Amino acid sequence: MAKSANWAKARTLCPPEQYGSTEWLAHYSANPETLTSMLGDLYRVYKSEEEKRNGTANPSGGRRKAHINGNMDELWSIITPQFSTKPFHAAFEELRGKRTVRQYAAKAGMDHRYLSRIVNISAGKPIKGRPADRYDLEAIAKAGGVHPAYFLEWRLMVVQDLIAEVFTRQPHLSVNVLRSLRP
Repeated sequence: MAKSANWAKARTLCPPEQYGSTEWLAHYSANPETLTSMLGDLYRVYKSEEEKRNGTANPSGGRRKAHINGNMDELWSIITPQFSTKPFHAAFEELRGKRTVRQYAAKAGMDHRYLSRIVNISAGKPIKGRPADRYDLEAIAKAGGVHPAYFLEWRLMVVQDLIAEVFTRQPHLSVNVLRSLRP
C-alpha cells in the first residue's frame, strides 16, 4: 500500500510563501529525486488519462499502475511546449501530419470547407473570407494536441489583446507610449 504524503513535513521543508524559482532550482539541484518523482507522477497521470481516452485503461478499475510503458522522448514532449514560428498555413500542415483536412476538421469540431478556407487565406490565396481568429486557432490546436500558443498568430493576438486591455484601462499610458515612439 502506498504511504500517504506528509504535508506538514513538506511544508516545513519547502514553505510555499518562501519558495520562488531560485529556491526550487536549488531544492531540485540538492534533491534531484524529488523532481524525478514529480515528473514520474505527472507521466503516470498523463498515460492513465490517455488510456482512458483510448479505452485501454485498467478494465478492473482501481489505482493507477506503478509502472507505465513509455520513454523519455514521450515524457519530454509532454512537459515541454511546442511552438512554431511559421505562418499559420505552414504550421497547420506540420501539425496536421498525415490526416486529411476533413479528418482534422472533424476532430476540431469545424466544417472542413471553413478550415480549408482559413488555411488558404493564411497562405495568401485570393479567397473571400476572414482569417482564423483566436477561437479557431484554439480549436485547431486542441485537435492537434498542442497549446494554442503553438501558432504564431495566436501569440500575436494574445499580445495585441493584452495591449488593448492595458491601454483601455489606462489611456494615459497609450498617449505616453505613442509620444515616446516619435522620432
